[in-house]
Amino acid sequence: MRTEKSIEELRLKCNTLLVKTYTALGQNPGDETVLSFSVMLADDLAGRYKKMSWEAIELAFHNGIRETDKFHINAQVWCKWLNTMRDLIWSGQKHFEQGSHHAINKEVRNLIETKLKLLK
Repeated sequence: MRTEKSIEELRLKCNTLLVKTYTALGQNPGDETVLSFSVMLADDLAGRYKKMSWEAIELAFHNGIRETDKFHINAQVWCKWLNTMRDLIWSGQKHFEQGSHHAINKEVRNLIETKLKLLK
């Protein structure tokens, strides 16, 4: 169960991530826009993407910015980026279990290995 403090911390992290994302896209939205999107992003992360690590979320945005054809931020765009990352991780885990480490993107392999180390 999420506490009020953990929700506020997640919103703050989302705010920082969105500011970095807007900066990388060469955009400068108003504070109200960033704040409202931070709340929406935090809600999505706490609900739909609660099992993703923060490192995976940051990597999804990092890759999304560089591979997007939509140069604006909204829920549809970040869900696409996060779903792509989730699919890469799931695929990478299957390859990892089969011993096909070479078939996994280096960044995704690092995420999987870090997760496995934490589980031990």
